[in-house]
Amino acid sequence: MKKLLSLTLVLALCMGLAVPAAAADNLTAGEYLSVSCGDRMTAAIDTDGVLWTWGSNQYGLLGTGTEAVSSDTPVRVMDDVVSVVCGSNHIAALRGDGSLWIWGSNQCGQLGNGGTGNAGDYPSDYQTVPIKVMEDVAAVDCNITYTAALKTDGTLWTWGNITHGNLGNGYTWNATRGTAACQTVPVKIMDDVKLMRCGPDHMAAIKTDGSLWMWGDNDTGALGNNGEYDRTIPQVYPLADAKVQTVPVKIMDGVEDVWCPADYTVIEKTDGSIWCCGRVYDSPFNEVLREGTDVPVQTSLRNIVAFGGQAYLTENGELWMWGRPVSQMTPVKVLDHVVGYSGGLGGNAHYMVVRDDHTLWAWGNNDEGQLNIQGMPWWLEQKEPVQVLDNIAGAQAAPAPSSPTVAGFSDVFDSDYYAEAVEWAKESGVTSGTSATTFSPSTTVTRAQAVTFLWRAAGSPQPSSTVSPFSDVSDPSAYYYNAVLWAAEQGITNGVTATTFGTGSPVAYDQMLAFLARSSGADTSGGSWSQAAIDWAADNGLTDGLAFTAKDNCPRADVVYCLWKQLA
Repeated sequence: MKKLLSLTLVLALCMGLAVPAAAADNLTAGEYLSVSCGDRMTAAIDTDGVLWTWGSNQYGLLGTGTEAVSSDTPVRVMDDVVSVVCGSNHIAALRGDGSLWIWGSNQCGQLGNGGTGNAGDYPSDYQTVPIKVMEDVAAVDCNITYTAALKTDGTLWTWGNITHGNLGNGYTWNATRGTAACQTVPVKIMDDVKLMRCGPDHMAAIKTDGSLWMWGDNDTGALGNNGEYDRTIPQVYPLADAKVQTVPVKIMDGVEDVWCPADYTVIEKTDGSIWCCGRVYDSPFNEVLREGTDVPVQTSLRNIVAFGGQAYLTENGELWMWGRPVSQMTPVKVLDHVVGYSGGLGGNAHYMVVRDDHTLWAWGNNDEGQLNIQGMPWWLEQKEPVQVLDNIAGAQAAPAPSSPTVAGFSDVFDSDYYAEAVEWAKESGVTSGTSATTFSPSTTVTRAQAVTFLWRAAGSPQPSSTVSPFSDVSDPSAYYYNAVLWAAEQGITNGVTATTFGTGSPVAYDQMLAFLARSSGADTSGGSWSQAAIDWAADNGLTDGLAFTAKDNCPRADVVYCLWKQLA
């Protein structure tokens, strides 16, 4: 119960106003979705891999070739389906062969087929039967009017509504036309992605090295980058310009999972801590949180149920909820043995839960038959969970996106910009990695490691004196002992004080580039040494393709990349 209350606190701190939007699903790392709620409709996969839909058929959402006639009983759509996710008015299904199929509204190109449909109606065409859009897909997610796909090679693709820069391809609101711009075919955004999430107006991706990248609407600080953005877009409501980030920006390292509700973001790091950023509304806890502030809480993000931030799933499968889903202001246990879930946001929401006995339970709004309760009057709302189906698939493991690895390291891929440098560094004896199978490319290099890399690249020359002038470099058997003495003799770097070297201190980019410059005989002395080192590196092509600021911590990948550019 203590763990439950701690998560209640963080969600109360992080929660923004829920807006009518796409379903909020349990798209956790390494799992497929077996049930998803759209706008007044539901889609679910049974244990045989058959996809069924029911509820509203506006825009052909049921996928049966017709439109407008709702169904309060399931209709069969297609076989061999492993994952399904609903936007507001479109649906994406992933089949066992890796093919991606989409149907429903194509108002802003969210189907990814060039903006066409097999039916026509205001405001746009729509597709009443599934169409194949892409192959070799590992995961799919979508939100109100856009879609994202993660392919098996780790590449991330997006398409659809681009108004808030949420596609990450550098474009946003069409200021000339005064309308939203649309991307009607998939566009590649980035490589080496292992997990992605679609929020209503912002998006997140975790790369294979554990780094978190985000983009989209940053009006509320939901991107967690101190409110920075690359452009503004005109807004009617409210009467102000919105701040948006139209290309991915790196937020932090060491990330395990991420969740993107409206106006805020929740992040789980690999150390188990939870971080929250974005809009915060009045609450008893607002004195400890302000917009854009990161608040760590020890728990597991995989147990957060995305019903507008008002639920929690315990480790033994108990579903606790509060707020509108259960009409309670404090958490109450709703169901146990829960393995899958989906729910809408807003006043007409409905909720679906899969239990470990493969039964499907439903409650909430039923005005279009979306609960699958035959004979229930449209104006009634189901207040308590009721079993509506059995034989529904539970959580399924999804294969992780793959890319060929380099030099025997599981965390370095041949598509990485530093791949060739890492291979060179291992073959040259500069570094053998942090273990037999890991290189840890995003880990910050220390002063001891940095001069050791340089020393080994120079052929491991013996220093003139074997007596250390530094009190923290006293063990001749330490891997860095001769390297530190050599670096000091060569004028590459002195200690952090007159008597200490600072072996464990992190190295910034300008410091690393100064080490390299001095090892090559360049002069980076004086008060402007930092800029002199950066200019020297740029003039010699060492930093081509790197994005950094002088005082950023320099990761292992970029140290060997610059060394490789200089020496290889």
